[in-house]
Amino acid sequence: MITPAQQLESYLESFIEFEKLAAGRELPWLRKLRRDAFARFCEVGFPTTHDEDWRFTNVTAIAQTPFRLMRNGRARLSQQELEPYRIAGVACQLVFMNGRFARELSLLDKVPDGVKVSSLAAEISSNPGAI
Repeated sequence: MITPAQQLESYLESFIEFEKLAAGRELPWLRKLRRDAFARFCEVGFPTTHDEDWRFTNVTAIAQTPFRLMRNGRARLSQQELEPYRIAGVACQLVFMNGRFARELSLLDKVPDGVKVSSLAAEISSNPGAI
């Protein structure tokens, strides 16, 4: 079993790697926001059922799962493989793979007027002030 200190060290290594690759890494305000958020996580860790807002949600399984950053590659998945998970009649369906928006697998034909569908990385690159 991994100790909390080992787990935190693993998260720190991942965060350092993430900072080098993340969209908006050149924006000082975004770097500070991310660092402050990670520092806060280091202080408080994952929520527990002793936290009022989380009293009915046990996140132990997530907290004990080792995570790694996905490199620039993307897992391969076809529209045909997604078909069993499609929901008929909905306006759109967004697909995320390893936490990243997969526009090419998403169904966006019926997105209502005025609704913009994009990844956070794309929006940081194209319009960081709006974020």
